[in-house]
Order: sequence, then structure tokens, then C-alpha cells
Amino acid sequence: MKAAVIAHWTGMVPGREREAFELARESDEFWGKFLEEGKIDDMSWFLGAEGTSYHIIRGDEASLREIGMTPEALLLGAKCSLVLTDYGYGVFATGDAAEAMMGAYEQTAKELQLV
Repeated sequence: MKAAVIAHWTGMVPGREREAFELARESDEFWGKFLEEGKIDDMSWFLGAEGTSYHIIRGDEASLREIGMTPEALLLGAKCSLVLTDYGYGVFATGDAAEAMMGAYEQTAKELQLV
């Protein structure tokens, strides 16, 4: 199933800006090696002028979850939570998998007579 890891944050913790910029480079290096190895499909930064920003990594759900549980990924996440404000991330279905999920939600809503 195709999926995406989406990390989001609203800015940098004041006084930790240098670490945030270093963390961006570290993140590029970390995910970049998986891109070169073909373990992820792509990665993109979406930086908002007002601060809200996203880092989106796409690939196979199983691969993304496996990578996300490595000690290196867990450490990267811990660093993000210490230098970025309102940091969070999740694994999300995309493409056909997202359509199937939406169908399941709709079917469940009908069974519960919500729609």
C-alpha cells in the first residue's frame, strides 16, 4: 500500500534555530539514503512563510513504518520535538489506499446510519 510520512511544525524554538537548520540537513541525509536505495519513492519540503511547514516522504507503507522504527529515525524525531514548535508526524494512506480507506469510512457511516 502506498503511504506518506508527513511531519509538520509551526516554527523553531527560540534560541534553537541553528539546531533546526542542522536538523533539516540531517533529515535530508537520513531520508536521502533511502531514496538512493529505492526504499522510498520521494521526499519534499513544503515551507510556509508564516511558519507552518511540512516534510513529506512517500513510499510503501511497510517500508516507511520499518524505517520509522529504526533507532536513527527515533532519534531524529526526538531532536525534531526539541527544536521545532508544535512538531508532529504520522503515516497516511495515499492513492488507491486512501480511496479504499474513504470507501470503508463511508460504508461504516452508512451502517451506523450517520449518512
